[in-house]
Amino acid sequence: MNSMSTKIGIVFKPMEEAKRASEDFAKLILSKQKVELLGPFCITDLKVGDLDLCDAIFTFGGDGTILKTARILNSAKPVLVGVNYGRLGFLAEVSPPLIENVLNDILTGHFPYYTIPRIIGRLYSEKESAVSPPALNEFFFAADVTGRLITLKIVIQDTMVYKGRMDGLIVSTAMGSTAYSLSAGGPVVDPEAEVTVLTHIAPINIALRPIVVNKSKKISIINVDTNNIKMIIDGMHWRELLPGEHLEISEFEIPIKLYRAQHDLLTKLFEKRLMLERKL
Repeated sequence: MNSMSTKIGIVFKPMEEAKRASEDFAKLILSKQKVELLGPFCITDLKVGDLDLCDAIFTFGGDGTILKTARILNSAKPVLVGVNYGRLGFLAEVSPPLIENVLNDILTGHFPYYTIPRIIGRLYSEKESAVSPPALNEFFFAADVTGRLITLKIVIQDTMVYKGRMDGLIVSTAMGSTAYSLSAGGPVVDPEAEVTVLTHIAPINIALRPIVVNKSKKISIINVDTNNIKMIIDGMHWRELLPGEHLEISEFEIPIKLYRAQHDLLTKLFEKRLMLERKL
C-alpha cells in the first residue's frame, strides 16, 4: 500500500460521540501523505458498493456498525477496522487511544487481519427469485406475529434433516455462532472454523439439537407453514418467506477482512465472556 496513495473510508454510527471521534480521525488522516479520504459517512447514508474501492474502512461504533458496513461491501479488498464506541467490542476491538498506531500499520501495509466467510440466501418461488444481502453473522427465521410458532422443513445438501414446528431458527457462520446462536443455546464454535451452524429455538421435538455442517454444504429452508415467516439478516429485516417458498443458504464468494488487534478469536470470545460475568 505504501507505494501509492491509500484510500481510507470512515463510517460512524448515528451517535454524537462516534461522529465527533470520526471527524477528529478524518483530520488526522488528512495530515498524512499519500492518503485519499472517503467520509466520514453515517452508516445509514451508505448503499451497496459505496466503499468497495477502499483499502481500509474505519468504523466508529460497535459490532453492529461493522455488521452494517459489511452488508454494503461487495469487495474483498478493504480491511475493516472497528474502533469500539459500543459495548462488547468483539468485532470492533480497537480501543480509541490506539487508533493512530493502527492507522500507521494500515499505511505501511503491515497489519494482521482475519478473513471471515459470509453466507448468502437465494430465494426460490413460483412468482420470483431473489438474492439476499450477505450475512456476516446469521439468518434468523421467526414468525411474523410474536408468540406464534413457525413450521419449517430443513434440507442439507439433499438430505431432509427436519420438518416441524419451533419458535425460530438461526443459521449462522462460525463467527455468528458467538452471537445470537450462542445466546439461544447453540454450540461454542471456534470463529475461524469452516462451518455453518443451525440452532433451533424451542423446537416441539425436544430431541432436536444444534447442527454443525461444513460451510460448503447448501442449506435449504422451506416454509411449510400457512403463514409468512420473517427473515432477519444480521439484525435487519430482509423480507417474508411465503408459504411454499424456500431459501437456499450457501457460502458467499466474497469474504470480509477484519483487522486483528489482539488474540485469536476463540481466546477473545472467552475473555469477553469472563468480562461479562464479572459485571453481573
